[in-house]
Amino acid sequence: MQLDADERHMKAGSASSMGMFWFGIGSLATFVLTSGLLVFSVEHVEHAWNKSGAFQILCFLSIVASFLLVVGFGLGAALFKRFPLRVCSLLLGVVSASTFVFLLWGTSVGQITSWVVVLSLPFIGGVAPLLQRRSAD
Repeated sequence: MQLDADERHMKAGSASSMGMFWFGIGSLATFVLTSGLLVFSVEHVEHAWNKSGAFQILCFLSIVASFLLVVGFGLGAALFKRFPLRVCSLLLGVVSASTFVFLLWGTSVGQITSWVVVLSLPFIGGVAPLLQRRSAD
């Protein structure tokens, strides 16, 4: 009986870590693609930087934003006991990052509003596991 419970916990731990990995990959890819679109297509570049400098800075900010989303996702998955599988986690990462991008575009450019939106990243990531069915206990 104890062996079955331990085996279940091992599977849940593996599922949560792989889910977090794929969630991070999905969100990072979405942020980097959005950054590339902004810099190279729309030419949303600071005049003091060239395109590659702006893209590098946006990629660094994408890593930070993805990390915050993954932290929220991991906490939400543990709290709600829902551990999405690979494809679902990847799609949840894309949806969460897209939600954040649209939130950022929809708000004003003021510093306070931007910081409030950035602080919402872990909450967006934490709600993402709710879109997945409950895992077997």
